[in-house]
Amino acid sequence: MTKLQIYMGTDNFAKMRSIADNLYVDKSLLVQEFLRSREDAALILRPRRFGKTLNLSMLYEFFSNRRGGAPNLFTGLKISEDVS
Repeated sequence: MTKLQIYMGTDNFAKMRSIADNLYVDKSLLVQEFLRSREDAALILRPRRFGKTLNLSMLYEFFSNRRGGAPNLFTGLKISEDVS
């Protein structure tokens, strides 16, 4: 059994997903919320060190992925199963 580690200190989604033994909490359905939202703007209020920048990096990678980015970043995540 591989021992997973919690890797802290990065706010780059692509880097976070490229670390092999990393424990990553899947928050990819946030993308689905943005896709379904009809709002013109979004305000994300969360406490300090809550992953706001990492989530924005994930959104960036998802939408740049549609323009030819790295599709393997979202393999195995909920959003890759449930985009509708």
